[in-house]
Amino acid sequence: MKSKTNMWLTPFALSLSALLVRAQSPVDWKAELVRQIPEKWDAFKKFARSLQGTITARNHSNLGGSHLDTTIFDDIKQSQACSLIKTRSVRKRLGDVRKKEVAENEMVFAANSKYAFSLAKRKAGWVLEDLFMDPEARVTPTKQSVAEYVLTAISGHFSVLDQNLAGLIEGGKLKVTRVVAENASKSGEVAADFQYAGGPRNLPQVSGRMLLSPENLWCVLGFDSFFETDGTKTILRATNEFKTYHDVYHVPVRTSFAWIKQTREGETPVRKVTVELDLREDASAPESDFTLSAFGLPEPQGFTWPTPTRWYLWFIVAAMIAAGIGLALRRARRFQNHGSH
Repeated sequence: MKSKTNMWLTPFALSLSALLVRAQSPVDWKAELVRQIPEKWDAFKKFARSLQGTITARNHSNLGGSHLDTTIFDDIKQSQACSLIKTRSVRKRLGDVRKKEVAENEMVFAANSKYAFSLAKRKAGWVLEDLFMDPEARVTPTKQSVAEYVLTAISGHFSVLDQNLAGLIEGGKLKVTRVVAENASKSGEVAADFQYAGGPRNLPQVSGRMLLSPENLWCVLGFDSFFETDGTKTILRATNEFKTYHDVYHVPVRTSFAWIKQTREGETPVRKVTVELDLREDASAPESDFTLSAFGLPEPQGFTWPTPTRWYLWFIVAAMIAAGIGLALRRARRFQNHGSH
């Protein structure tokens, strides 16, 4: 009996000791970062399909004594099968009065389950720019599908150097050189030094440090990047502010970028971009909102969309049926009373 007991306890003891060793062994944060970021990015992409709202981006640059202010207003709408972004940009050049100019542009990029299109706002109204009988057509300025274009707009907190972090890691364009995570258990933050090798060879090497949140799908809390040209060092500094859905999904409410030149004389800001986002979780928009007819334009030949029956029509039908039943009952009662006489 004693030998049988030892036979059963030995595997249990080995398993327990293995668990204890694993619990006590330090986390390889660098390996976890590289392994988990692409996986967590896929999880956020699925959730992001339910986000709607507005984005306001303000860009101020100071180059050569000319101040250029550009503001972009985006309205975003999505469902599980459809995407739309309505964007309006206003550009103002300040400084030299002789070069002062104001330009305004308004566009729509949309895709439903049948086709994708782009519109431009003219004095007479909306004008069709492009139409493709393929919902995944690349009709946007960045040569992305509308769904990809919208995702890029609302997921800047998963990007470094204006590129998706998961794609940079999987493509080998960004190398994580060191991970600092001494206070990860308390702060929930991990710092990672990186080198970027995704640009042309003639460009200077870019390095930096990013701050990540492992508890929130490894999203980027902020980063500093550095590069040097002609003895001038430039810093690109980015910070993200969030609200959280379902205790997991960080959704950005504000992102700030600052380009700073460092010389012997000191630091000089040359460009600043501030992006404010007001996003909500809602995927209830009907497909009719993503069509040409929603903007007063004719549908492509041969395409028809089902028209939903309005609620008040059901009310009218129900009222007519009730009135008919009441009339039949009154006639039946009158006939019964007449027969009794």
